[in-house]
Amino acid sequence: MRAWCSSLGPALLSPTLPGSSWCCPVARVRALPCTPAATHVQRSRRAYRNRLGTVADSIDITLDLDDPVQVVAEKSAETSATIAARVAVARAAAAQRWAADGYQVSGDIPLAALRRSPFRLPPPVTGSIRRLLDVGAIGTRGYGRILRLAWTVGDLRGLDRPDQDVVATAVEFYMGRQQ
Repeated sequence: MRAWCSSLGPALLSPTLPGSSWCCPVARVRALPCTPAATHVQRSRRAYRNRLGTVADSIDITLDLDDPVQVVAEKSAETSATIAARVAVARAAAAQRWAADGYQVSGDIPLAALRRSPFRLPPPVTGSIRRLLDVGAIGTRGYGRILRLAWTVGDLRGLDRPDQDVVATAVEFYMGRQQ
């Protein structure tokens, strides 16, 4: 958030860090090709994330945003009403699942609860997260955030439990799309 503004939403939200998958605005405005020589942009993104320090630890989702001109020009395959209905169903499923533990959303569940039955996911499903943890790409906090994201993505997809594809999506959301 910028120092001169703040916002308050009516919902429980996950901190999200926007990024950009296109190389630089100057190249876009002048209709120049985006070349590999623009690696300074990736270095700048890494430096920005590093400057965030402990704040970066609170970010659940890192999104690479597409070219805004292209996004506005394209039409979404789903209406807002369709998406809202899917979110309502996903929230109801999460509230029902976590009710016995006193929670409503996956983001509130302690990691310890996700590591025990009946919510513990099998090693073939969590293998990609475990490898990231083993090589030091994420810490225990990141591991928990990815698991919580996986449960949320699974709810949005109408699944009872996250599968490998859902976990891969959660890893991508947490780590950001790798260029």
